[in-house]
Amino acid sequence: MKKFYSYCFYLLLLSGCFTATAQNTDIAVHFAAGNFITGNNIQKQSFQKENLQASFFNGSYYALVQFSKLPSLQIQNQLRNAGCDLQTYLPGNAYLAAIKSSFNFLKASDFEISSINNIPPVYKKDIAFINYKATADKLNQKLIAVSYYTSVNKADVIAELEKAGALIVPTKYSEADVVFIQVDLSKVDAIASLPFVSYLGLQPLTDKELNYRSIGKHAVAALLSPSGKNLSGKGITVGVGDNAEIATQTLDFTGRVINRVPVPYSFHGIHVSGTVAGAGLLDPKHNGMAPRATIVSQYFSDIITSAPTYVTDYNMVVTNNSYAYADAGCPGEGAYDVISNYVDKQMGNYRKLLHVFAAGNDGGTTCSPYSTNFASIKSGYQVAKNVLTVGAVDTLYDVASFSSRGPVNDGRLKPEIMATGYNVFSTRHFFTYGYSSGTSMASPIVAGTATLLNEQYRKSNAGAVPQA
Repeated sequence: MKKFYSYCFYLLLLSGCFTATAQNTDIAVHFAAGNFITGNNIQKQSFQKENLQASFFNGSYYALVQFSKLPSLQIQNQLRNAGCDLQTYLPGNAYLAAIKSSFNFLKASDFEISSINNIPPVYKKDIAFINYKATADKLNQKLIAVSYYTSVNKADVIAELEKAGALIVPTKYSEADVVFIQVDLSKVDAIASLPFVSYLGLQPLTDKELNYRSIGKHAVAALLSPSGKNLSGKGITVGVGDNAEIATQTLDFTGRVINRVPVPYSFHGIHVSGTVAGAGLLDPKHNGMAPRATIVSQYFSDIITSAPTYVTDYNMVVTNNSYAYADAGCPGEGAYDVISNYVDKQMGNYRKLLHVFAAGNDGGTTCSPYSTNFASIKSGYQVAKNVLTVGAVDTLYDVASFSSRGPVNDGRLKPEIMATGYNVFSTRHFFTYGYSSGTSMASPIVAGTATLLNEQYRKSNAGAVPQA
């Protein structure tokens, strides 16, 4: 009898474990605006196709599909063949998906799908909309980036947005699945409700420079020396995105600049370019990190949008970017946006190209709930996953007080590396006969990358630079 009761107790305990497991199968899907509990309507057999009507457009449902576990490539291909195209992944075993009306929803569980849902408009909107006060002036400065499902025709998207009262704003970012608009904020909810819209973000696009005895500190002299590694940057093309035309202003760049900047010279651009690749002709003690590299000089982020051309035409392998477009202070920190995604996709397409960005100068800010200094990486370019983000050290080799540092909003650590960003001497000082307390912390890293690439270049015996 005792054995019988023990057996019954064991079965009760075991069934309790199964019940607890079943009750905890709801996995939250993580959106920037918060967590969404899908309800597992496929798993619980409560799904009704009619409930997806709000997500229907031009013969397809644009919905959120969640799985009990991440689908294999085989299952993804099977789903595509069945009429369900998985597009953007979201944390929580979920995808934004375009589902043809011919898809057999009764077979959804065969693919380990646990739920299929409309996305509530609140999860499609940047949380920055909550505190954004619309004025004509602000709307002229900040656009709304409308991300949409990649399978939707862009012309159809534009037509529907114009119907909703939006003004389409052309930009240099020609990403296939983003349209930039201006619209009265009272119409934002209606636009977020459009079936093909996946996300609306407030997007500044105006670049602003970041300006806050470098060779010795980074032990580059031995790399440059002919008796050492002799890594001078010769044969390497470096892109510099900044605010200045530099070709005609100083001897230190003679014969090594491909100038694409449409504005007159400015000190910041000359200073940064000198840190990267100044020849040291005016003073050998202050030559750049890669003094024989060729510079493609372009205006701010035009170096990014023009990168495919420069990779093809000049074999550009690395860029220096000492600017940001994000808002000042905490509202402009840590957000991964459509421009972050733009840079990541570009570097995925051009595997030999590295974009290097200065982390920012907001290290003195306090962004709740973090303590002072932290969570202060500038939004946008600096937050991208494939770029190299560079923080600053001071003359004592400590993190400079102004240097931005992570984490970013999705929890990733930034910056990846540190470099001198304080009291940096450069060509600029000999052009202006003056002194400046700062320059981009990214510049030494870019040029150091160029010198290392130069080593690979000389070893390759080929015309193209091998992947770093």
